[in-house]
Amino acid sequence: MEITSDAIKLNNQIYPTKNISSARMVERQVTDFDKGAAYFWRLLRLGIVGVVLIFFAVQFVNSYARQSALAPLYYVPGLGELVWTLDQFIPLILGVAGAFLVLRGLKRRRKKVQEYGVELLSNSGGMTLFWSRDLSFMEAVRDLVFRALTTSSSAFSYNINIDQRKIEDNSINVTDNSVVNNYDYSVRFERYDGLSSEQLKFLNGEFNAALTELGGVLAKGSHNEELEAELKNLVGVLRSQNPEKGKLRAAWGRLKGMCDVWDTGATIGTIVSTVGMGVTTLLNVI
Repeated sequence: MEITSDAIKLNNQIYPTKNISSARMVERQVTDFDKGAAYFWRLLRLGIVGVVLIFFAVQFVNSYARQSALAPLYYVPGLGELVWTLDQFIPLILGVAGAFLVLRGLKRRRKKVQEYGVELLSNSGGMTLFWSRDLSFMEAVRDLVFRALTTSSSAFSYNINIDQRKIEDNSINVTDNSVVNNYDYSVRFERYDGLSSEQLKFLNGEFNAALTELGGVLAKGSHNEELEAELKNLVGVLRSQNPEKGKLRAAWGRLKGMCDVWDTGATIGTIVSTVGMGVTTLLNVI
């Protein structure tokens, strides 16, 4: 399963995020049966005991020593009938008990288990992606779906191995293989007065990703060299120990103005929008 800012892909099905209005966690209770090691050891224990009982039942019936020992008792008044009854029913009881244990071991026990899923909601209704019994795993998947529906960064990309319940972040790998860009556009932001933890997380996350992705896209064409230079200038201002509000506003204004003049396309427009959100956040707290 793959989750990006554009679509959710699962089992050759593609669900565009623009068609999804929301998502939610859902639950269901299903019936399951014993399987694996637990079922095997239970079958082994009951099967061995059952086979042993059946073996003794057969031996009891065919035992010549038993018949010889019990024969005189058949003629004892008041005791013969009881001895005969026990002689007939003991092997029957052993055989029935043995067969019952074997069949009991073969039967898989049923139990109720809870499963969790992530349901996508759209105008046409709801659709559950998949079900899992791992609540923490499904909560992580749900959070990624929420982020995919709200992020503006096209670098957002995650692969999910449903069978192994593993999540792989491929966001930093979403680049064009033809691009050679050795410049590091990342900026490490520390806490400022007036900057919330959510804003700091955005600056060090999506904002940084947008800067890096924009630098990679601009490096593809020589006609974008001026834009690339303005982006590097903006990153330089951001990296200064105490960035001046005027310099930051001017650097962003030049970059934004060039992007507006040149036909950068919808993809770069979305990335620039994210960069603008980050710059605006910083301007409000500097």
